[in-house]
Amino acid sequence: MKPDRIGDVPEGGGAAALFTLVIFTSFPYRSYRLGGPGPISKAAHRDGEVQESSVRSSPPPNATRYLKMTYRIFKLTILSVLRLWFRPKVDGIRNLPPGPAIIAANHLSFLDAFFLAAVMPHRITVLVKSSLFTGPGIKGWLISRFFHGLGAIPVDRVGGSVGDTALQTGVQVLRRGGFFAVFPEGTRSPDSRLYRGHTGVARMALATGCPVIPVALIGTDKIQPPGATVPKRSPLTIRIGQPLNFPVGEGAESDRVALRAITDEIMRGVQRLSRQEYVDEYSPGPGLR
Repeated sequence: MKPDRIGDVPEGGGAAALFTLVIFTSFPYRSYRLGGPGPISKAAHRDGEVQESSVRSSPPPNATRYLKMTYRIFKLTILSVLRLWFRPKVDGIRNLPPGPAIIAANHLSFLDAFFLAAVMPHRITVLVKSSLFTGPGIKGWLISRFFHGLGAIPVDRVGGSVGDTALQTGVQVLRRGGFFAVFPEGTRSPDSRLYRGHTGVARMALATGCPVIPVALIGTDKIQPPGATVPKRSPLTIRIGQPLNFPVGEGAESDRVALRAITDEIMRGVQRLSRQEYVDEYSPGPGLR
């Protein structure tokens, strides 16, 4: 049986797409996170971190429309170029429900979130570390524009995990019928192995009753491994597994044993698809091994 493929994408040159996206996203904007009182401002960033007081419960309607329009343009330009250039093979696209759902994927490359967004038929929301929105120089500015176009949400990470605010963001996205993508390892693998997942994905699944879709990105570590500046063309496969459903029980979200067991089951689902060697410890992150 032939693997499921994504349909045709608009034709267009990479340079034109990049120019369109960068120009469009160069206008002033505000980034938003869900779960707190106010919008993120430049003053709220301190040493690459977003302070908790800089979080807003939800963007105003005009910001929501702007973000949706930005994502559509990003999908038609940059993400289309990624699909045309790398020609990812996608297995299991029919396993995706109409929504809502949690996408749980392995993490090998800086480009993982972009490849996920490029092949998914639905818009996905993904969390990224806040420092990617505040990097210095032209490179930092370009990176922030790309993640802004993707509709990514900046969060602070502690030890590779994210806090209650990030989980609250995911719950709100899911309750609105959306798709929320997470990388349970918390950071990129330093050696292409699969590491133990953090339990936030399990907490989110139990809080919402939404299915978890295990996804394996295969080959992104060859396209742009940690430390590489320029991506290179290399075979890319994305495997989408069958939904995993977990019963919602009172108090289950605070049961550490249950959270660990559910997270381990999700990671086993990812490992069956990716066929990576599994390491039962948290990832130290790229460049640390």
